Amino acid sequence: MYVELTEKNFINLQPFVSVEEMNEAIRIHKANHDLSQTDRKILDVISRYACKFVGVCYLRKQRIAEEAGFTSRRTAIRACNRLEKLGIIKQHKARRASGDKRQTANIIIIQPVQRATLQEEPSDKQLSKTADTSNNLSNPCQRKSQKYFDESHQPDTPESHRNKPLHNHNKEAWDTYKETDRRIEHSLAEQIPEKIYQAFSPFFQGEKLYDIYGILLRAKAAINPQLRIEDHAEKYIATFLNTLRLYKWGKVKSLHNYLYVAWERLTAEITRKHAWQEKVDLQELYTYF
Repeated sequence: MYVELTEKNFINLQPFVSVEEMNEAIRIHKANHDLSQTDRKILDVISRYACKFVGVCYLRKQRIAEEAGFTSRRTAIRACNRLEKLGIIKQHKARRASGDKRQTANIIIIQPVQRATLQEEPSDKQLSKTADTSNNLSNPCQRKSQKYFDESHQPDTPESHRNKPLHNHNKEAWDTYKETDRRIEHSLAEQIPEKIYQAFSPFFQGEKLYDIYGILLRAKAAINPQLRIEDHAEKYIATFLNTLRLYKWGKVKSLHNYLYVAWERLTAEITRKHAWQEKVDLQELYTYF
């Protein structure tokens, strides 16, 4: 069974409500499984390209391999198969929705932690069915949208007219959300290196700030987990500001993906320079003696 490449299908396949939720699931998957370095890099690439439809990645295996620093398409295929056996991802065959309807690259779906242990998985037929989703809304975003749709399409009766606007009934929930956002930001101010926080906070707050800092941590850890961000804060900040400028000019489509790649390359450059400097210092030491 094939899944047709339509925006509606991608929306239906989303397993997460937010990028933060997806990132947390990936963190837990990595903690629960002894993944090889190759598998970790492939998983990181998949997550970077699974932000528009959260948790859903549509990328050719060759491109996944290249983004992870490999040349062979087979490397990505083997890694994806291993990740699928562990229940970390699920792959679905896909085809074009129009034209020749040829088979294309697989759709890769990052699995929530709680779903990875279920005995039964939804079938491809259930996942690809989009004719009527009102009675089977498996995605949290759909359930929320359907709730508002149902509330706004109730019969018009005298009792349905309220003294207060309809949107005010969610004021308490909105206040709670803002308070949670403030607490997250306050907590991050204590955890993030001061220079990094001062550079990020004018542009992002709360959960968004948490998300951006998480991208920085993942990009650094993918190349050199031992590297201290504080020791190179100016370089990471300069990359951040340059990316924002490009994004504002419309030269960057996905801010999160571009930031990850830019910070990953910067970390690799810093690591190479450190290795070279250590080699030079060692040579000078031998010369001295």
